[in-house]
Amino acid sequence: MSPRWINSSVSDHIASPEFISSFSKGFFHSGIFYLVNRKTMGIEELVLERAKKEGLEKGKLEGKIEEVKNLLIKMAMTDAQAADIAGVPVDFVKKVRRKIKK
Repeated sequence: MSPRWINSSVSDHIASPEFISSFSKGFFHSGIFYLVNRKTMGIEELVLERAKKEGLEKGKLEGKIEEVKNLLIKMAMTDAQAADIAGVPVDFVKKVRRKIKK
């Protein structure tokens, strides 16, 4: 077992075939280079990825709202019919209908 001060991701990488290969061939420095320069997700990447996911979710929601509006207005469907076709709960359709009437 690794000492507590060794990060588990570091010990995982030390056990990786790439590290062992470079170490066993006498290329200790390349093994250290591998550990230090391996690609990990930093804070900026994490924030950007989360924002991207939130943007996609918001876009999907807006798309569903538009789909339900079209079903209600252009196709004159009931709430249950629109919910069934759009794949959303009837309560969602009712909220969209209320916004249309405003």
